[in-house]
Amino acid sequence: MSYAAAIREKLEQEPLIEKGRRGQLDFLVDDRIVLSRKGGLWAMLTKKPWPTTDDVLQAILTAQGTSE
Repeated sequence: MSYAAAIREKLEQEPLIEKGRRGQLDFLVDDRIVLSRKGGLWAMLTKKPWPTTDDVLQAILTAQGTSE
């Protein structure tokens, strides 16, 4: 399941998706970054993993003050 689909299904919120730099992914709540994955060559070489959907959902809930 995609991050956007998980946010829609589990949190019943519509995510705003914007194109950014290649390999970088930021999740923001109230204009604050709550979870980030920096891209680039170093991330590719070290095989830095993408966050799980559970990690993303928990970071959003925590930032909103509604962690489960």
